[in-house]
Amino acid sequence: MKANDIVDVTPDEVPRIMQVYGVKTLIHGHTHRPAIHKLQIGEQAARRIVLGDWDRQGWALQVDEQGFALAPFDFAPPPQLAAPAN
Repeated sequence: MKANDIVDVTPDEVPRIMQVYGVKTLIHGHTHRPAIHKLQIGEQAARRIVLGDWDRQGWALQVDEQGFALAPFDFAPPPQLAAPAN
């Protein structure tokens, strides 16, 4: 397993890049730390949404009139494979 400090983003860099490109919502994965982080970029509220890893379960982002929500889900069991014909 990687050290915690190398599997997360650089905290100061995220809002800087979001401001450069005028982004209010950033969605990403690969840090293995699912969360919705509230940010302040200048006078604007913003957010960084982190999807979880796909090791033991999958992750989706649900978006509706209530906002954003992380939605973990179980993987379907693999189908039974037929025995090879002899």
